[in-house]
Amino acid sequence: MFYGAGTDTQIKRGSGLANGLVNSKVAKATDSPFSTRAFSVNYSDNGLFGVHVVAPREKIDEVVRATSGVCKEIAAGSIPKDAVEGAKQRLKASLLMSDEKASNVLEDIAVETAVLGTVPATSEILAKIDAVTTGSVTGAAKKALGGKMSLTTVGKGGDGPYLCEL
Repeated sequence: MFYGAGTDTQIKRGSGLANGLVNSKVAKATDSPFSTRAFSVNYSDNGLFGVHVVAPREKIDEVVRATSGVCKEIAAGSIPKDAVEGAKQRLKASLLMSDEKASNVLEDIAVETAVLGTVPATSEILAKIDAVTTGSVTGAAKKALGGKMSLTTVGKGGDGPYLCEL
């Protein structure tokens, strides 16, 4: 779901790359420069999923409202199959590019051994990603985004919407 909602570009100094549902739909709602990035913090018994939004002060209201609207659409199950397929491709590319750095490989081996008790082959991980369905992503999205929202503002947030307005 993280890669489906939207992540930072993997291309250094890239521009005009609206990947993921949130980025592409917010881009249609504003003519302002903005950045949205999904994030996920996971624990064994709960977690936090959200979207980090950056926009100029005078445009923050429309960007936050557009972002909130997309998150509500996703929570309602409106996730196109092509968005899921694109997310799977971005995730696989990210994993494969990450393995190009030796320190990342060593860290992955340590974490996988500690958590799983084994180190799965790359082909096994890629096959599990390929097996993800739109239905399973929709279920996870409803669970992650279907609860009560929260809103945090850093900086001069007076131009943004209040949570009750979203």
